[in-house]
Amino acid sequence: MKSLLQRRSVFNPKAVGFNSFSVSGDEAIVVCPYHDDHRPSASFNIVTGLFYCFTCGEAKNAAQIAKALGGSTERVKLAISKSRSSELNSLWHIVKTSPLAMNNEYLEKRGVSNDTVEKFGIRSVSNDIAILIEDFRREELLGIQIRRIDENNKIKYLSFGNKTAVWPLWHFKYSKKLSRLFITEGIFGVFNAEENGRTAVATLGAANAAISASFFRRRSHCLLFDPDLAGYLATVKSMCVALESTSTVFPSVEVDSLNDDDWNRIEDAKLIKNPSRFLRHLDNGIQDMVRLDMINFLERRRQ
Repeated sequence: MKSLLQRRSVFNPKAVGFNSFSVSGDEAIVVCPYHDDHRPSASFNIVTGLFYCFTCGEAKNAAQIAKALGGSTERVKLAISKSRSSELNSLWHIVKTSPLAMNNEYLEKRGVSNDTVEKFGIRSVSNDIAILIEDFRREELLGIQIRRIDENNKIKYLSFGNKTAVWPLWHFKYSKKLSRLFITEGIFGVFNAEENGRTAVATLGAANAAISASFFRRRSHCLLFDPDLAGYLATVKSMCVALESTSTVFPSVEVDSLNDDDWNRIEDAKLIKNPSRFLRHLDNGIQDMVRLDMINFLERRRQ
């Protein structure tokens, strides 16, 4: 029996204008109207209204795709199944078998070499790049992250499927052999570490950083989150967890731009273990927000 989520208000794919579709979780698998599509190669998220084609890379919101198809953005109440269908697996397989993003202009600007592209299996979908989130134990594709440049030259981040606690999972598997595990806020921190001869895992967003104490069941690790409010919050929360498990934490840095000398400096630095000491480095306004969030976080952990 399929387990169901609570009933939610979602977009009706039929009303939007899709004549033929199948629903898997919160994704409707549809034929792409923007290229000569002979099999369903696009998805329409019935919760968010995001349309994305995994073949041509076209991306639209619900209003845009409804206008193009002569439909409407009507919503209906629906109980969504958590299970993923074979149709959605086939759709994601398009990405998994897409060409590697060799000599990609965006990746080159971010300092990502072809060797790193090949090692991490970064794929090219039209003009976008795709990061595969895989479970190495079951050889299962759990999700996909798409990085695309829109018509205004702004980077858009599209996520499909599940976000794991850390990425890539196979790096985390072998991390116990390392004297210090580096944990970055995003995937490009992992790529930067690779380019500089280090091994890191990413939390796929600072908000995920303090979810699991399993990050901290080791003698030494190093948190490298962005120096913004989300990064500060994640750093302090992680310190609170780390103090409970006798691990150590390093304060936030701009990880994507680190060079080899920076990595050496971080490796040799005395790690900061005290959240209060870290807070003293922040501006007063940010201190107050971080301190309040830290208090709420600790109270939730005690419950």
